[in-house]
Amino acid sequence: MFESSLSVAESLQDQVAIANALNGLGVVASDSGDLDGARTLHRRALQIRQSERDQVGEARSHYNLGLVEASLGNNVEARRHHLNALEIEEKRGDTAGIAYSYWAIASIDIREGNVSKARELLGASLGVFTETGDDYGRSFVLTELGALAHREGDDQAACAHLLEALEIRASLTDHVGMVTTLEQIATAALGLGQARLAVTLVGASATFRSAKGFGRAPLEERQVSQLRAKCLDILGPDDLAREYAHGNAMSLDQAHAAARIALDANGRW
Repeated sequence: MFESSLSVAESLQDQVAIANALNGLGVVASDSGDLDGARTLHRRALQIRQSERDQVGEARSHYNLGLVEASLGNNVEARRHHLNALEIEEKRGDTAGIAYSYWAIASIDIREGNVSKARELLGASLGVFTETGDDYGRSFVLTELGALAHREGDDQAACAHLLEALEIRASLTDHVGMVTTLEQIATAALGLGQARLAVTLVGASATFRSAKGFGRAPLEERQVSQLRAKCLDILGPDDLAREYAHGNAMSLDQAHAAARIALDANGRW
């Protein structure tokens, strides 16, 4: 779809439409795991938007480049792009854009151990998303609250946040978001001693990723590899293979149900 849009836009020499198509192609590349390709596409879009003095588009391109750089583990470059986006959004008074930038910057702060700052930014963005009814935004914040709780050693709270995010993403039919959230729940579940559930959820996510060509970012791949290594030590090769195969046979909805059933009303495993 975006390839044809780009072709038409280029034939018309419509710079704004070209940048929009490049943005769409960049998002698709990110979802497929081609982060270098995504970076190139978003950089091209950014150059066009800057030359066209398209501030809305420029902020979007900085935001998308920030996400790509963060996925590659380049926190300094990711933060630079998100701060650039934030500066534009603050000048424009774009409340929603500010909230998304806060969320993105908070995710970097969590990785770097800036816990208090991350919590402050997440609280501010969650307030905006809740007030405006932006469920996508709420799910993003909840996943980072889960990551924050996991970092602090409170995997029970992490699972509660992540399950709420999973419920939202399922209601929005956000399959990509569901997959990444299931893998995050698996990490928190392992922290609570639920190695079998962790392996099952990773197995389910792997089936979807393989079927849809949805790759993992380097940091995601590292986290899943570490999880599998820990589960191997706990379960042994036979049980690990059995639980992984059990997950492979699940649909995303079945994996979602398995995660939900494993949590009681109080968020306890």
